[in-house]
Amino acid sequence: MKKVLTLIIMLLVLSPMMVFAKEDKKVTVYVFYGETCPHCHEFFKFLDSIEKEYGKYYQVKKIETWNDSINKEMMFEIAESIEVEYNKEDMGVPYIVINDQTFIGYAPVYDSEIKDAIKNAYEDDNYTDRVINIYNKYEQRRKNENIIYYSAIIGLVLITCVAVYIKEKKDLKLAK
Repeated sequence: MKKVLTLIIMLLVLSPMMVFAKEDKKVTVYVFYGETCPHCHEFFKFLDSIEKEYGKYYQVKKIETWNDSINKEMMFEIAESIEVEYNKEDMGVPYIVINDQTFIGYAPVYDSEIKDAIKNAYEDDNYTDRVINIYNKYEQRRKNENIIYYSAIIGLVLITCVAVYIKEKKDLKLAK
């Protein structure tokens, strides 16, 4: 009886983990895009249209490159790490990365290939996000640059406050 009870408790404890293990493993679809790129917006509409059927398989990371040089560098580095042959001049947006498959540009003729890439990556028990380390490196770089930027602003504000304080103290002395 004790063994049966222990087995039931173990199943109750472990069964949610088995259910969530597959849910947590969504495939990441990286989309490098331009803010005003019409093909990019077409692709986002396509993703919206497959959300009900395929949404459980993937998550999207949108990375704007036309107005962000750091994101553009990231796109080039990711392309170099995945593409067998890669040419910066041929790069355009949207640049879509799903596991080890990439798509430069978007047209509805890619729809079935993109859906297959998402589903195949999701069903691959050996799937690992090949891009996440590069993505995280650039996100950390952005955070570091923001820290430097905001530290400089805070420093300038403090210097200004000290200067105003000193000037007011000096003016008060002169007024006496």
